[in-house]
Amino acid sequence: MWIEIFKTGSHTDSNGQTQEFTAEDLDKIVQNYNSRIKEDDSFLAPVVKGHPESNSPSHGWVQQLGRRGQTLLAKLQGLSDELIDDIKDKRFQKVSISLYPNLLLRHIGMLGAASPAVKGLKPIEFTEDFIEFAVNEENSDSLEFPNEMNALQNENNSLKAKIKEYQEQIATLNFNEYSEKIIQKGKLPLNLKSSLVELLAELQGIDSQSNKQNNLTQKFMDFIEKLTNNAPLGEFAKRESAIAYNFQEKLDEKKLNPERKEMHDEIIKLIGTNPNWTYEEAFNYLINN
Repeated sequence: MWIEIFKTGSHTDSNGQTQEFTAEDLDKIVQNYNSRIKEDDSFLAPVVKGHPESNSPSHGWVQQLGRRGQTLLAKLQGLSDELIDDIKDKRFQKVSISLYPNLLLRHIGMLGAASPAVKGLKPIEFTEDFIEFAVNEENSDSLEFPNEMNALQNENNSLKAKIKEYQEQIATLNFNEYSEKIIQKGKLPLNLKSSLVELLAELQGIDSQSNKQNNLTQKFMDFIEKLTNNAPLGEFAKRESAIAYNFQEKLDEKKLNPERKEMHDEIIKLIGTNPNWTYEEAFNYLINN
């Protein structure tokens, strides 16, 4: 449960000294306390009645501090039945705090008739089995924990970067697999595989930055799938026949050494798989791979 314990502004302490507190000062109080109790819980500030010099007896503890706008808040834990009854009977409805010179919270004092140094804090109310403060919907800013928020933001950014990297790796693997299937189906020459993968990656980048539901990447992949295998254009058929005639029949008339004959056969196979290739392109691919 959270209660309001302090706010920005000019405040006079019990020694008559007046000091100005800003939102940045409240952040320092939050940072000092939350970081210190994480390292050593012996620094937990007690909840006491009034402002005893010895911080005892304790009727609860401050689990955490936070800031909402111009107000400092405390999350309390382990409140004693005695204090709960006092609050329920409205013997304690006001609150005050004690700070060390380094702005570390010393204790929170529950006040009865005594007037707190800080005016305008919401009264503590008892509702069923817990203590809470009424929420003003017109000023319901989120609690602010500077250290915790910065750490969470950095962790969130790091996680987003890792997720993006992982998604790009998965996408590249999928695009490579897709391109290989397209090549096997005779819809794309082998030497254009890397270009297709790069194009798909760029389209996915556009999709990821667009708020529209249109998936350009999938639409392009569907378009490639609809292409006719080895489109039956006349020049393709003639070209294959010409290759068979110009090379195969003439090779039958000549005696080539086995190695050159084997290379020629491999080139013919590549051209059969990639009808758009010239004999020279197939030869260069075979030499370089």
